[in-house]
Amino acid sequence: MYMLWGGGAPFSKAAAGTDLTDVRGAKVRMIGAVPEVLRELKTDPAWINTVVGVASCTDEPEWAQECMRKFDIGSGYCIKDVMQIEEIHKGNKQGHLRNIAEQTGLAFEEVLFFDNERDNCLDVAQLGCTVAWVPEGVTAVAWAETLERFPEPGVILDFRKSSRS
Repeated sequence: MYMLWGGGAPFSKAAAGTDLTDVRGAKVRMIGAVPEVLRELKTDPAWINTVVGVASCTDEPEWAQECMRKFDIGSGYCIKDVMQIEEIHKGNKQGHLRNIAEQTGLAFEEVLFFDNERDNCLDVAQLGCTVAWVPEGVTAVAWAETLERFPEPGVILDFRKSSRS
């Protein structure tokens, strides 16, 4: 949301695809395989007991809520339909994850965390979560490899394109 200064709400669904546009017409999009991963988490019976949450540091939590309601992930679902817990407010990700752990009863070692910003990954890895640094978004490769390697408490899995060449 911080990239939308001068724009922001209200958001409209783009004519084609899953993108949204902000009030100035700037595109807002999910990156990587986020729609496919979230749809899998919502519809695949293998994930029925999995707690799915979002941790977002933003000055504009209302914008984030609107986008989660409007982003289509397929099969009639939006992002908000998948989330059981939301920590969307100012603050660092370590604080967000501490709140999520407290509310869910999960140990940090039971948590997978994906983020596109390195500093957030460093903060959360200190807690003992398995962390995936995904600057290009949660790609199919990042999703599959992180699941395969889980658990690796405190480890930051690096999914930069340059680290995969």
